[in-house]
Amino acid sequence: MRLVKHRNYWAVRLEDGRRVSLRTADIGEAEQRLEDLKRSAVRKKETIGQVVDAYLKEKKEKPSIRGMKDAWKAAESFFGNMRPDQMSRQLCREYAIKRKVSAGTVRKELGIIRQALKWHDPKTVPEIELPTAPPPKERFLTKDEARRLEDACTTPHLKLFVQLALKTAARRGALLDLTWSQVDLKRAEITLSKGVQTSKGRATVPINETLLDALKTAKKDSLSPYVITYAGQRVKSVNKGFREACERAGLKGVTPHTLRHTAATWMVQAGRPMHDVAAYLGHTNIQTTYRTYSKFTAEHLRASADALDY
Repeated sequence: MRLVKHRNYWAVRLEDGRRVSLRTADIGEAEQRLEDLKRSAVRKKETIGQVVDAYLKEKKEKPSIRGMKDAWKAAESFFGNMRPDQMSRQLCREYAIKRKVSAGTVRKELGIIRQALKWHDPKTVPEIELPTAPPPKERFLTKDEARRLEDACTTPHLKLFVQLALKTAARRGALLDLTWSQVDLKRAEITLSKGVQTSKGRATVPINETLLDALKTAKKDSLSPYVITYAGQRVKSVNKGFREACERAGLKGVTPHTLRHTAATWMVQAGRPMHDVAAYLGHTNIQTTYRTYSKFTAEHLRASADALDY
């Protein structure tokens, strides 16, 4: 590509000999438009895989990077060698059928591609169709089920994870990232945030007596700056151990995220104010909390309903 003058206007001479008018007589504008064309040509040669890999490298410090990488790992074999301009709604539908997983999982996997393509070229809206978001999961543990799950944890690190999840309402990622510097045993508080801005809010929560004893024991035996460890090493995933513990406890439809949902549900069922629950969950918008958990307040409103009788 090079600039040429044609009838007092600047144009670009392509490698195949064709001439494309830039529709300007100003050399500065012409040079800028030439650079835009060169960048566009480079983008057309790049694959979705190259774009997503560059995006993940750029975002490597984000707390959610582990989930982003997992989502791309699942989608890479299908979309990795395609060009961004080949992305289509029909391909998204075909991918959803091929994956044979939940709509929520497909949304995450396609969502990371959409984020990467928008980051790569903000001026072009990627043609990506996400499945309809599934309704919030209703599954939560009863107190008896929680005790059975804790008893079924055969390793100290998994038992501590379950205790932390049920007594802080924190997300799995926040707990696996948790370091002792974030745990104040004297004040009985855990600061879940590391000071990094993220779309997933992380609260500062109190430690109750049962959890405080468990954390003091874990701290005494710890050889790592991380709270959840195995053989002195940081634990990056509890999925396998958690799944096996659920099987031993006879629990179905339970995931690590169920523990966060359970903690919030128990608080609501105990009649705690919704703004307190929102603060515990790290929700910046209390409407999110109301939308998900207000249905669990019905039983505790019964006394108010009785007051309306005559």
